Amino acid sequence: MIIRRIKETLNFTEIEKQIAQYILENPEHVVQNSAKELAVLMYTSSPSIVRFCKKIGTTGYPDFRMQFIEEYAQVKSSDKDQITNQSSLTDVLRLLPQRYAQITKNSADRIEKLNFHHIINQFRNATTIDFYATGINYGIAQAACVRYSNLGYHAQVQLGINKHYISSLADNKNNRVLSFVLSHSGSNEAILEAARYLHLKNFNMVYIGLPENELHHLANYFIHWGIDEIDQAYDNLAYPVSLMFILDCIYLQLASYNKKVING
Repeated sequence: MIIRRIKETLNFTEIEKQIAQYILENPEHVVQNSAKELAVLMYTSSPSIVRFCKKIGTTGYPDFRMQFIEEYAQVKSSDKDQITNQSSLTDVLRLLPQRYAQITKNSADRIEKLNFHHIINQFRNATTIDFYATGINYGIAQAACVRYSNLGYHAQVQLGINKHYISSLADNKNNRVLSFVLSHSGSNEAILEAARYLHLKNFNMVYIGLPENELHHLANYFIHWGIDEIDQAYDNLAYPVSLMFILDCIYLQLASYNKKVING
């Protein structure tokens, strides 16, 4: 989605971040103006606008404008369908399935397939799979580990750092360890402390969360979770649903591979 990519500002230059901020604050200017007119309003150049449009995956300003107008109309329409403290049970039952569908679609759109295949291969070849998580993430990871274990993989969840355990794994050269670090913001200190020690011991790490933070840079592999600012009522819902979706995608890929092995 174009608007989501603009909000994420992933790998944007400072000028591109300024363009993104202006568009988000003044969406009607994109609807009403050409690239040249928009450049004048932003005090920038038309080529900068065009480069920005290509950076987020469109062919140029006309393509960007067409997609933006379509999405902006959808966002405006969805504003009428938010859960509030005045919403009835009927409203919740109607809107929540739609929100689940949107969260999982956004998660699917963000998965880089080549990177995901590398993670699956690392998982298949690992002798030990450890998840590092706290709070609700711990419960989600624990449920996923039960499913992975049913496929024959040794997977478990750690609440935080255990240096003796990690060192014992590192000392055995026959161990092939894959570690998942789970934090939606990337700022959970318990997870950060574990990730720093795992990095020190040269363990392969997969981080699932927001980009451009310390966990992102420590990890070998990254699965992007982004904030979807559709409805404030869903703030605490998006990451758990997205995390379950991602871990289930991993499970289904592993299950598919195991089926091929059995059939072969």
